[in-house]
Amino acid sequence: PISIITGMTPLSPVHILILNLVSETGPSIALGLEKPDRDIMKAKPRKKNERLLTRKRWMRIIFESVVLAIAGIAVYFIASRYNEGSATTAVLVTAFLSRLWHAFNSRSENLSVFSSKLENNKSLYYTVFGTLAILGLSVYTSFGNAIIKTVPLSLELLMICTAISLFPLIIMEVYKLIRE
Repeated sequence: PISIITGMTPLSPVHILILNLVSETGPSIALGLEKPDRDIMKAKPRKKNERLLTRKRWMRIIFESVVLAIAGIAVYFIASRYNEGSATTAVLVTAFLSRLWHAFNSRSENLSVFSSKLENNKSLYYTVFGTLAILGLSVYTSFGNAIIKTVPLSLELLMICTAISLFPLIIMEVYKLIRE
């Protein structure tokens, strides 16, 4: 979506590959180990002929995708003031972080990330920590810079990436509150 809107390609194929392999795989497996909500048995069952991906769920998926894309576009335009390498790396870092925060948000469709009703999922914490370590090695080592085609980000730009990466989490938390 960013390349369509901006006319530029901020992520290379290797960025997309590492993004999908590292930031999606571990947290997805950890989410598969998530215990169900405590109140799951209080929910009404799905209708027999109701699809798993209903219109309502598709709208949520599209909404979340748009919010994630806006975060990527925003950080690209902010970081492009530095240089192209920083802008590309900033988009990669923001996408990584957004996906990690999104994993926490995906633990429950209805409960807040901060809800005490959610069970502790140590697997998710471990995979997020491991993913952050891989991201750090990709951005802040010469080996990672050469293989992944990144540049080290300044502390200022890293803080901007972190702040913008929290935007989708905040928006989805507000969405959960409004939906209730």
